[in-house]
Amino acid sequence: MIEPPGRRAHPDGANDTGSPQVPAATRAASVVLAVQCGLVLIASVVYVFRLARGEATEQALLLGLLALYLVAAVGLAALARGLRRGAHWPRTPAVVWNLLLLPVGLSLLQADQTLLGVSTWALAGAAIAGVVIGARRSSASSG
Repeated sequence: MIEPPGRRAHPDGANDTGSPQVPAATRAASVVLAVQCGLVLIASVVYVFRLARGEATEQALLLGLLALYLVAAVGLAALARGLRRGAHWPRTPAVVWNLLLLPVGLSLLQADQTLLGVSTWALAGAAIAGVVIGARRSSASSG
């Protein structure tokens, strides 16, 4: 492998800053997970406003959903950060999370929410593809 001037190749695949070289597909998957995290946070803000306005008939349910969304956002942020850093541990949970989003997208399509359903499928598909392709490229370059 030829390295650009000023960069040293390391046997463990790290660059001269000591961080691992992360395949572009993995970096793209981390961006998709960060976008998903942002969308979950936006949904959380919507729930906070609904609670503040007193629009919620079931406040306990809304508080529970809000807590669940915040936990999901923290998890998605951790997965995105792990993928961005080239860690292997976020791969499986990232794929599982996005596989679980596929039936969500189908439900949205069946509820005539075409834009949301297609967007959900597109994000999930991009994340899964990024993780799988990145993992293959990472293992091919190290082995």
